[in-house]
Amino acid sequence: LAQHGALCFSDAAQIGAGLFEGLSAIHAAGLLHHDLHPGNVFVVKSRALGLGAKLLDCDLLHETTTDTAIDVAGAPEYWAPEQARGQQCGPAGDVYALGVILYECLCGKTPFSSHSYSDLVEHHLHVAPAKPRAPAGLPEIPEDLVTLVLTCLDKDPTKRPTARDAAARLHAMATESAMRIAAVIKDVRPPATLPATKSRRSTGIGVVAFWAIVFALAGAAAGFWFERAHDQSPGLKTVRVGEE
Repeated sequence: LAQHGALCFSDAAQIGAGLFEGLSAIHAAGLLHHDLHPGNVFVVKSRALGLGAKLLDCDLLHETTTDTAIDVAGAPEYWAPEQARGQQCGPAGDVYALGVILYECLCGKTPFSSHSYSDLVEHHLHVAPAKPRAPAGLPEIPEDLVTLVLTCLDKDPTKRPTARDAAARLHAMATESAMRIAAVIKDVRPPATLPATKSRRSTGIGVVAFWAIVFALAGAAAGFWFERAHDQSPGLKTVRVGEE
């Protein structure tokens, strides 16, 4: 992210779906991660499955409790408000942290940034995050994805979605984007056979021109709906699978 900037919303949705799915499994086991930031995210890219993501440092998981506060840990840019206060932090605190990561994937920056620890805490506690917007050159972020991110970042932990719900919604968004690309490509049909009076050279030029248009349309659609995955970024660790 620091090197390449924001991701296309479809790639961010795929990565987010994998992260929330993993977090859902952690919460279902009665555990908390409590140290979520891009350095603990492992991104996998394969030709068959596209982008996926896993959570790291799961050997340091905490048991979920209802009456004990957890010591403040991790990067303050990703703290939930209740975590910044040093209060008891439940599964919703992890959801908030992944919401910050998803925001960063979409915008190329976290919702709150400051060199001052006290300023960061103040923002997490009292300042509403700006609506996530895609940087210039990237397609506009769909409103349902914007809503999900801001809900994950709600100051009230009871208003945040569960990790399971967030994963399901992100999977649906990523699937819809992929279907739109497939529909655009499927609707492109080769031209009818050129008349016999055309020269072989003209016919060849026509075929080449047609396929140039096909690839241009597919590339434009992919750029708008799906393609802008970054092979490598400092925070989100990336490996390729099945491309050797």
